[in-house]
Amino acid sequence: MEVKLAISALFAIGALAHPVAAQTASVLVVQQQQSEPVEIATNGLVAMLSGKTKPEDYFSESFIAAIPAAQIIQIADTLKAQFGQPLSAEITERLGPTRAKIAVNYESGIVQMD
Repeated sequence: MEVKLAISALFAIGALAHPVAAQTASVLVVQQQQSEPVEIATNGLVAMLSGKTKPEDYFSESFIAAIPAAQIIQIADTLKAQFGQPLSAEITERLGPTRAKIAVNYESGIVQMD
């Protein structure tokens, strides 16, 4: 089952260039330093969506000022209620060094994020 959601305002990769996102990624720090910001952000997305990383630690301060952490948590909780736990995320189309379309694989579906 594949679900396409247009939530680009929430998961715009340009807003994800936050140092803590790199710390929560599941790749080596050495590899992260060589990665583009979009790859680093994608690696930390599952941790944030599953609640292991707080939105404030994942998104930039300016992004959180525009979209409060409580609203981000509510969206993540809605996705978990509908599709189960997020399992992985992958870039499906690069739109630049800080933007991409991402597929998040959940237990019972795939959510496309622009």
